Amino acid sequence: MSGIERVSSHIEETRWLQRSDDPVMSPEDAWMDGVPLHVHDLEADEVRYHRHTGTVLLCRNGTLVTVVDEDNLRPTTRAAVEFRRDQQ
Repeated sequence: MSGIERVSSHIEETRWLQRSDDPVMSPEDAWMDGVPLHVHDLEADEVRYHRHTGTVLLCRNGTLVTVVDEDNLRPTTRAAVEFRRDQQ
């Protein structure tokens, strides 16, 4: 999946402004610019890391469901982000 069908109100109304380092950028743009993460401890069909905003975005069933600040990640997700940062 490369695109998303919609963004949940959970992200649009609160989480994006609270958790993004660049709230002016849209979550859709962050998703499109983000790099895939391969983590198994998150409830999502696809996960992407967006370095500029410092976020990890989760998509489930074509909907962007939540965003997590990179400073508040579980250890396995943090390791995946650090691995991706090293590759960029």
